[in-house]
Amino acid sequence: MSSADLQLQVREWLQRDIETSGRPAKLEDLGSWGLQADLNGPVWVSQRGWLVDAHTRQVEVLVQSSEQEDAQHVGSLRFVLRDLAPVWVAVAPMRAGALVSCDALRQDMQVVRSSVPHRWIGSCDAIKGWHVKRPLDAGSVLLSADLAPPSAVLANSEANASIAVGAVRIDVKATVLADGQVGQVIPIRLAGQSTVLKAKVLGAGEVIVTKGL
Repeated sequence: MSSADLQLQVREWLQRDIETSGRPAKLEDLGSWGLQADLNGPVWVSQRGWLVDAHTRQVEVLVQSSEQEDAQHVGSLRFVLRDLAPVWVAVAPMRAGALVSCDALRQDMQVVRSSVPHRWIGSCDAIKGWHVKRPLDAGSVLLSADLAPPSAVLANSEANASIAVGAVRIDVKATVLADGQVGQVIPIRLAGQSTVLKAKVLGAGEVIVTKGL
């Protein structure tokens, strides 16, 4: 048997182990140590592995000249298994502020790296109508931090504005001057007035004046 044939055979075993485990991973060859091009006679293999980090494992397959535990090693093969996870990838460039559309995204399986921020792994339907907060190039992975929920109020639309005067609260109509999500402070103009005020978005079509009176 050649060392190349042995490496291919071992790789197939490891790939079957990955499929059986249900833990998707990318299998990569790291190389061989001490193996000659041709292995004379039968060989036996034993396997050991260790974690490199939470998402990366290394496997070493020791090649022996006998099945005895203390048999001489004639070399070894090494492999690395990198966990895969489903991610959403931009099909085409997306500008900052663009609405999320499932036509503009595709799902892919990519290597998980601990140094990369959290990627969005939920469904695309769950974020339809949300905004992307940064420009995305084609092929960019969508991160959870890239997503902003839909605006609760839209620029040039009408909203109910609350004004607190001491213990009294007054509700009036106002025109929203910028898109705003819940918790954001945006400019508004009260009905019949020209002064621009600051208001905090409370919910869909609801704001409370915080500054300007």
